[in-house]
Amino acid sequence: MTSVIKTRNGRNHIPYDRNSSDSNSGSNNEEDHLAPPPPDVNSWTTVDEIHVVLTYLTTQDAHTDSKLYTLLLKESELEYSLACPQLLRAHLGRQVVAASKETLEVVADVAKLITSDLVVTGSMGEPQNWENALTDIKSYRFSFLVQSSMSSIRGCKGVSSHSGSPVPGGAAHKNSEDESVDIKDVDILLSEVVVILG
Repeated sequence: MTSVIKTRNGRNHIPYDRNSSDSNSGSNNEEDHLAPPPPDVNSWTTVDEIHVVLTYLTTQDAHTDSKLYTLLLKESELEYSLACPQLLRAHLGRQVVAASKETLEVVADVAKLITSDLVVTGSMGEPQNWENALTDIKSYRFSFLVQSSMSSIRGCKGVSSHSGSPVPGGAAHKNSEDESVDIKDVDILLSEVVVILG
């Protein structure tokens, strides 16, 4: 319902409602801003005139607040719509990078394990007993020195001994720990270890 404002000259003033072409949102006349009050609003003196003006200004203020709230809501929705793709891309980017790093680390670890397994099993045949191999490697230098020195002594004295025994003619030492070491096997094992470590 349109309110009528009486001016001091006795004429009735009807507030002007803008049409739909004047509205930014394309809404109907009831949702548009009301026209500003008449220029002689401060000259009104009667209580009824002031009451009408206050009612009109209150309506205009409420309508303005509603429009402002609508614009702020649309601005917030627009900012959210613009920010969502950026946040999504950034989030997916971090996840993809993290997943790629984890995958590459796992692949590298698996590759190392496969390589080690292939080197140990493929080049040496059956999996080795590393405790016995380590014992052989530790005793290799001692056995080599003993056998070298004993062979020179045997060559000088002409004494025959058991093959591979560090002591000349020592049948009692036939089952000793050093006698059980095969020098050729130790040489092969050392060369394989050098290949692995290299």
